[in-house]
Amino acid sequence: MNPSSPSLTVKPATKNHTFKPKVLKQKTLKQNALKKDVLKKSAQYIQKTLTLFALGYVCSTGYAFSHADTHTNIHTNTHTNDNLSNTATKATSYPLGASSKKATEQPIARPASTMYSSFEQGGWNALNTTFSQYNPGLNTALPKDFLFSQLQGPHSFTAEKTITRLGDYSAKLHWKQGNPEKWNGDVNVLNNTDRKAMFHGKKAKSALTTVWYGFSAYFPSEGTKLTGDERALFFQIHGARDGKAEPNRIPPVALNLTANGFAISHAWDSAKISTSSSGEGSKGFDIPAVLADYQNRWVDFVLKVTTHPFEEKGALTLWIDGKPYIALTEIKLGYNDDQGVYPSWGWYLWGKNAQRKNDAIMYLDEVRQAEGTQATYYDVAPGVFSTEQKK
Repeated sequence: MNPSSPSLTVKPATKNHTFKPKVLKQKTLKQNALKKDVLKKSAQYIQKTLTLFALGYVCSTGYAFSHADTHTNIHTNTHTNDNLSNTATKATSYPLGASSKKATEQPIARPASTMYSSFEQGGWNALNTTFSQYNPGLNTALPKDFLFSQLQGPHSFTAEKTITRLGDYSAKLHWKQGNPEKWNGDVNVLNNTDRKAMFHGKKAKSALTTVWYGFSAYFPSEGTKLTGDERALFFQIHGARDGKAEPNRIPPVALNLTANGFAISHAWDSAKISTSSSGEGSKGFDIPAVLADYQNRWVDFVLKVTTHPFEEKGALTLWIDGKPYIALTEIKLGYNDDQGVYPSWGWYLWGKNAQRKNDAIMYLDEVRQAEGTQATYYDVAPGVFSTEQKK
């Protein structure tokens, strides 16, 4: 025994005790069972909430982000969900779009219904510009391509002429560390806009729909330093909550940059009025990659999303540089909202990621969104494609 430890004396029993079980009435048994069930559910809820706080996924504004209840490495781990057994193996690969309109004599025509912004006028415009105290680059003479913007400060948008995917301009999006809370509202409170350098797209027509999103991102190595478990969200699909009765909820789809590649997640809630920030459920997947291979160059992203929060009729496919990296079918995805989801492009430093020691910088170009089962990959994919490629 350790001499510094207190000694324990075990006293032998002095009497023989006979255990006589009590006979409980049927009503009492039911009451006890009900109490145990309530206590069990309460404990599960508290544990889940504490876990989210411990991992730093609850923001000062009430946004909770779990990447996720079930998190899977899609290249190395097996999963009980059969949908993952064919992840990315049955999806089609596509060629990269050219970076010059002169690259082909017969470029494909994009549908007029496809929203498109490449910041070609050196600025941007949105339906609502009141979310941010600062709106660098706002030009009210331009078409209102975006729903609204959230820009941390006057540094958060610059019309870039040197680093472009196609055309003369791209958007340089800059999030600054070091007192990030000082820009919007209370200078001592880190609010949601303080965490972002982001543009939000238009809402889908329904909570049950198929939407396509395409964009190009350039991640400079100096502006995308990530260590440990740091993450930087650069694209998400957001739910359109039904009034103030519902809490802000985790994104139905979120795409993060990590030190080891990318991470994607999806979430859902079939309840008409959500009562939890984390929704009914969520699942996430790591996409291992050498980050340096995706830095200091343009990377093309295309997502096809079918939202269905009620039944396993949803779907999610992600292409990176024309190659399918994840293809999920027969899943629940989205929220039971009156209005459909809307996309968000740019930085969102959620949770403890706002404590990072480096600024976050990216360039954004060739932004598109389309809706409907008739839409295709080529309607939103970045770059220029020939009619021959589409065949």
